[in-house]
Amino acid sequence: MAVGAGQQPASMRAALRSGAQDFLDVNDSLETAQQALSAMLNRRVVPPAGMALAPVTALVSARAGMGCSVLAAHLAWYLQMQLARAQSPAGAAADGSEVGASSLRAGAMSGDDERALEALLIEVSQPGGDCAIYLNTPGEFRFADALHQRQRMDRRMAQIALARHASGLRMLTQTHASLAGKGAQSAQDEQAVSGQCADLLQRLRTYFRHLLLDMGACDAQRPQSIDMLLAARDIWVVCDQSVASVVWTMELLQQFDACSIPRDRMRLIVGRHDARIDLSAEQLAQQLRLPLLAVIPERRRELAQQLNQGELLHPRQTREPFVQAVSRLASGLLAGHHPELVQDSASSASAWARLLARMTRH
Repeated sequence: MAVGAGQQPASMRAALRSGAQDFLDVNDSLETAQQALSAMLNRRVVPPAGMALAPVTALVSARAGMGCSVLAAHLAWYLQMQLARAQSPAGAAADGSEVGASSLRAGAMSGDDERALEALLIEVSQPGGDCAIYLNTPGEFRFADALHQRQRMDRRMAQIALARHASGLRMLTQTHASLAGKGAQSAQDEQAVSGQCADLLQRLRTYFRHLLLDMGACDAQRPQSIDMLLAARDIWVVCDQSVASVVWTMELLQQFDACSIPRDRMRLIVGRHDARIDLSAEQLAQQLRLPLLAVIPERRRELAQQLNQGELLHPRQTREPFVQAVSRLASGLLAGHHPELVQDSASSASAWARLLARMTRH
């Protein structure tokens, strides 16, 4: 919005040249100015025609404690590394190996990497803050802050304000404080937050390549949750093999149906899978009437040991079953939503292989 005197043609011309969408005449009444400002602040973002919006993948569970946030933290990190490597010829090793920790630290110091916006992990699970702890990436700018300042959320703000992991992954997390008093919110307040959430997601999808939502124990009664699920192209429902989890998940799916969340977007991830338990992943998928996407093996002890050291399981630990399962999920997202990067990465790897072969011959 440009501010100036409407009686001066030079002011109008300068506003047009600067790309301003609105002009506030200083000679207008205070009421007119307030109306113009209110309309600008409530305006929804409309992406340019033909502009592709980043895909959104939501991870949900029927109750807390099913490992949804641990899975989301690993998946977001792995996807970020694959996205960054696919776009960097230097990072696309001929043998397909992952980028090492030293490369990540070097990349974190790169100005180009700091400006790049690849993957964004938004944590709205309850209670919040787990992903920030797992990734050891605290940030002062939270999801609630982003909602309140959504009209200011441009690409530069996304680069600077959002918490940044060493890999380049950006994060918006919840805090316990931001969830306090949730039950005291009126229906009108919930609806207002819902509209703000849809607007914020629309903005962020124009800046990033992929958004991951850790919705944890999802409350399908909240308009904010419905908005996020409707924006998601993939809804991955995490459930384990316990009877209680199956019952609660069936109830959650019924709530989704009542809210007209498309079933064809939903896939089942069986977490903490133990082959010794009689209820198999296939039986669980049949009972929930969801396509089985992945089986995450039972590795709570190994995960706890790693998390207690302040680290996640690195994707280079290729013999670790948990790493293998999550890497397949990340690769599936890359191939399914970013096929052009997979092709470019393969071409770059082939070029590097040919170069190394010529150097070896000489």
